[in-house]
Amino acid sequence: MYKFIFLLLLGGIIFSQYALTFINYDYNKYYTFGRYKLHANHTFEDTWRDNGFEQHIYSYSKVGDKLYLYGESGITIITMNVINPKIIKIPNGRYYDFVQTYGKFSIYTNSLEELSNIYGNDFIVLNRLEALDSNDYSIVREIIEQGKDKAKESSLF
Repeated sequence: MYKFIFLLLLGGIIFSQYALTFINYDYNKYYTFGRYKLHANHTFEDTWRDNGFEQHIYSYSKVGDKLYLYGESGITIITMNVINPKIIKIPNGRYYDFVQTYGKFSIYTNSLEELSNIYGNDFIVLNRLEALDSNDYSIVREIIEQGKDKAKESSLF
């Protein structure tokens, strides 16, 4: 009887450890030696500077060494360099008006001025899509098209 209980417990422990390998899935994607983290295709942050770029991503695309994000705060294009990444931001005006009014309440709610102070000359703000080069423009149009339904459903801005 004790052998049966022992074998049953041992089998349960072995099965639970085996099952945990499938349950404990890491939903993060890391880029550039762990500097950038895309969490569950929903948020994006710079882990080295503890700074979030996007709190709610509608769609994204990684092409070559660039990551294109379309989210609540607008369009963000990040050149994936470990040192001095080039960041282009086409802001959503309503989102940044909200941030100015209510202030910073998470790592994702930086104002454009704060982002400019953090990244210096490597942070570029453009006011319209047409200011992008033709390759970036076509990729951005594509991710906007991919994420427009998600943006309609979930955006407060």
